Amino acid sequence: MLKTATFVGYADDANYYVNGDATGYDYYNTPDNKQGDMDMANADLVVELMKLKYGKDAYLVTCEEETWFGTPDYGCKLKGDVCNYIIHY
Repeated sequence: MLKTATFVGYADDANYYVNGDATGYDYYNTPDNKQGDMDMANADLVVELMKLKYGKDAYLVTCEEETWFGTPDYGCKLKGDVCNYIIHY
């Protein structure tokens, strides 16, 4: 039986979480082009923690359209534009 859960995460990570598209992490205007690598590493950590909690077959299916300024549940704890992500497991 398919179960559903949610967590709060950065809205900017939606394309990576749901589609596996990392093009949004290419930052050419930062020193040494490291910011994109750090953002993707944080997003990978969030997915890893989600799979530890809900099982290795868990996956993110969507980000709800409503966003707000807040703190994500996992990963980096800086405030930013966040939304509810839906997990199937």
